[in-house]
Amino acid sequence: MISVHLLEDALGPVGFECVGHAGYAAEDQDDVICASITAIAGTTVTGLTDILQVEVDYTFNSGHLQC
Repeated sequence: MISVHLLEDALGPVGFECVGHAGYAAEDQDDVICASITAIAGTTVTGLTDILQVEVDYTFNSGHLQC
């Protein structure tokens, strides 16, 4: 299961974290659910860094993206 959490401080939301795998596809197939979440989360990071020029810290590993 994929979990998405908003990260907050005293002023409100400051980031997000996506953790897990969907487990939707068979072992020998591509998982379109995982691919979709990765695309949306990656586009969000790219929008912040490249389009809005916001300096963010992020990590991206299999089953984990934090921004």
